[in-house]
Amino acid sequence: MADNRVPLVVFSHLRWDFVYQRPQHLLSRFATQRRVIVIEEPIHNPHSAHWERFEPQPNVLVVRPHTAVAEGGFNDAQIAVLAPMVDQLLADEGVDSCVAWLYTPMTLPLAQHINPTLLMYDCMDELSAFAFAPRQLLEREQQTLDVADLVWTGGPRS
Repeated sequence: MADNRVPLVVFSHLRWDFVYQRPQHLLSRFATQRRVIVIEEPIHNPHSAHWERFEPQPNVLVVRPHTAVAEGGFNDAQIAVLAPMVDQLLADEGVDSCVAWLYTPMTLPLAQHINPTLLMYDCMDELSAFAFAPRQLLEREQQTLDVADLVWTGGPRS
């Protein structure tokens, strides 16, 4: 694993404060050793692009981007708006090197944009089976599997 001083930058389709589950459990533990920055799915705000920020515990920063893009999720239109926002966020936080952790393959272009030292994909669910899944999800997932340095998956109990 990378040097423990290199922060984790996590791209998540899940809200930190919705239900405490695997992401919060794992990331909270990692936060005892390194900074964790969680970037959640964007929220539509027609007035101004900005970050909503909160720190649920020491060493964990959760940010929710607000953008004027009406389409939800981490779609390509959002990625184009989010890339410079993420650049500024990481600069403001003093992050020049990081490990990227993806909870949705839709964030692959954004993760690659920040050029992480390590790219990890935590495949918790079959996201393509969810209602309103993006049409390019399966293709983006294959691309993520092709380039990820480490992949975790969940599965049925035996």
